[in-house]
Amino acid sequence: MALDAAPTGWDLADAVERAALVALCALAGSRARRWTFLPPAVLAVACGGLVGRVAGAAVVVAALGLLVLHRRHRVAGAVLGAGAGIAVLDLRWPSTPVETAPLLTVALTVAALTPMLVTGYRRSRSRTRRRVRLVAVGLAAFAVVGLATAGLFALQQRDAVNEAVELTRTAVDAVGGTDPADARRSFEDASAAFQDVADSAGSWWTAPARALPVVGSNLEVVRTAASSGARLNEVAADLTESVDQEQLRRPEGGIDLTVLASMEAPVSAASDALDEARAELEDARSPWLVGPVSDRLAEFDRELDRTSDTAEVAQLAVERAPAMLGADGPRRYLLLLGNPAETRDLGGHLGNWAEIVVDDGVVRLVEVGTPYDLFSPGTAPPPTMTPGAYPQSLVEMRPQYFPQNWGGSADLPTVARLAAELYPQARPGAPLDGVFYADPAAFAALLDLTGPVPVAGTDRTISADDAVEFLTREQFAVIPDNGDGSRALDDAIQEAFERFTHTQLPSPRRLGDLFGPVVAEGRLQFASLHPEDDALLDRLSLLGTATRQDDHDLLAVLSRNANPSKVDAYLRREVTYDVSWDPDTGETRSRVTVRLTNDLPEGPLPAVVTQTPPGVPPGTNRTVLSILSPLSSRAATLDGDRTGVGTQRETPGLWRHTVLLDLAPGATRTVTFDLDGTLSVDRYVLDWVGQPLAQPGTARVQVTSSGDALASGGDPVEETFPAAEDRRIVVHGGRR
Repeated sequence: MALDAAPTGWDLADAVERAALVALCALAGSRARRWTFLPPAVLAVACGGLVGRVAGAAVVVAALGLLVLHRRHRVAGAVLGAGAGIAVLDLRWPSTPVETAPLLTVALTVAALTPMLVTGYRRSRSRTRRRVRLVAVGLAAFAVVGLATAGLFALQQRDAVNEAVELTRTAVDAVGGTDPADARRSFEDASAAFQDVADSAGSWWTAPARALPVVGSNLEVVRTAASSGARLNEVAADLTESVDQEQLRRPEGGIDLTVLASMEAPVSAASDALDEARAELEDARSPWLVGPVSDRLAEFDRELDRTSDTAEVAQLAVERAPAMLGADGPRRYLLLLGNPAETRDLGGHLGNWAEIVVDDGVVRLVEVGTPYDLFSPGTAPPPTMTPGAYPQSLVEMRPQYFPQNWGGSADLPTVARLAAELYPQARPGAPLDGVFYADPAAFAALLDLTGPVPVAGTDRTISADDAVEFLTREQFAVIPDNGDGSRALDDAIQEAFERFTHTQLPSPRRLGDLFGPVVAEGRLQFASLHPEDDALLDRLSLLGTATRQDDHDLLAVLSRNANPSKVDAYLRREVTYDVSWDPDTGETRSRVTVRLTNDLPEGPLPAVVTQTPPGVPPGTNRTVLSILSPLSSRAATLDGDRTGVGTQRETPGLWRHTVLLDLAPGATRTVTFDLDGTLSVDRYVLDWVGQPLAQPGTARVQVTSSGDALASGGDPVEETFPAAEDRRIVVHGGRR
């Protein structure tokens, strides 16, 4: 629509101005030359909506009839002029870029109406022309007053808006503090500050500015955003009061599920308020926003997006968490503790496990053990696995005999299904309801809550500060290598979990600060065996999936220690992924470059660390390096020379491409995989699946697009991030 047929955003003013345009066209049309009706009518037929095309077609037919018959009639001219005005109010530009459509619409509308308005004015009586000039002068004066009013509003309210934003941030910071009343007061103050801005923007004295095209639409956006800010802060204040975190956390440990259930109504109300705010802002949005207003609106949109995500997670949590915490009966979970000193796809070799039962919000530790407490190669009768249920690369690691290899898939739901099948064969009882994976960094976060724990048989205690270093490196020197190392850690793990189950949980913010980083890096994951829990776990980034979605690209770079040894504690890895994608055909060619370094220090180390296969120097890291990708392998190189690459199907839609290499102490080696295949057109999506190693590494992804769809050129999309983190990169037509 011309100016969206809403040049001010104020419904009353827009209705008056639309009526005024039609009336002006009718007045001009009563005097204008007959051919001048054709430009706006033809424009509407070509580019209008349904109403515009019908009105335009009627005007074209009538105007041509008058021209052919050489007839002139003032009433007919007024009707045709009004029809032309109505027609141009319904212009559409479906194929024009959003940022240029409004300007183009207005320019063509003005050009199309100008002949009719000019000839109508020139052919009018002098008294009519004088009145038109007087009206024009009045409108100009009104515009000056409106601009002055808008300027005054901007000067007055700029600081007020900044103050309201700062008050909101203060309130958010106060959430989860020692005094919930502080947060409520801050939210109420912020709500009042935003409401003052909204009231001012909609007050009587801003009416001249609100009635001006373009200026009014900017004021309306400010008013709507401020009103939304006031309402959302008010909802947040009510939510702070109704959601009592102290009552939620039982003093003796666990969660009070009755209190959790009481949160569903206020959390749902907050989510509804956010949806309403987003809808109102979308309705108030205008293509004529000035830079400062547009920038603030974009910032507000981003904040609403983040807040909406949080609200959706909260709503999912109050809906699903009670069942996961045993509201409908006990839940039985298995915790797998991995150590990236000896890598597996999921992160690390599984050194210990713990069975946990959660009933009515109370956590109980059942048992802690080592892998060979479950199965060993001598187990009789041998455990069974469902044929064809797991990737061949996992089956080849014989997980039914070597539970330490249960992490042989990067997809935690697959590992959870495996554990759910094998674990009850060693520990009969109720079926598993889910599986956790945690590595030393997650255990260190737990120790931050429980305090240090002693290591049996030694004079050492481990704390949050040194747990990662101890578990990935020092333990192999401190604990004699007589097969009891993991058993000594059993006691430390049991001590930590016993304390945790009997300690009041910290605030959600504190939990987020402690466990958020380890969740982001995949060092703490959780897969439920109840599919209805997946939506919440996925939003919490806990699910740990490595499965291909739709026609996305996917890349997982995975190391498996093949010695076996604990030398991966010193493995450093950097990955680069260069992609060339054609948005016209979906044809994709890519190169994965993996740079591996063995940072093993000089000097004597325990044999379990430096254990190596025969014929290679001590401390050599024999690594099975694999990538998961939907693309086929064209070739692979090792230090620039062609090398063999093994390829097998991992899951439907994913290949596993593998290279075996030895990495001597202090050495750096580079492996490249060249891939090709066909992905989606128009949009490229990469799902990066991280592998949490002992040493943090980085990944760099660069996507270059080509093809006819980008004839004007597209800048490469480049992103560098921690390699352990899952990441999604989306490219539309060569641009993010």
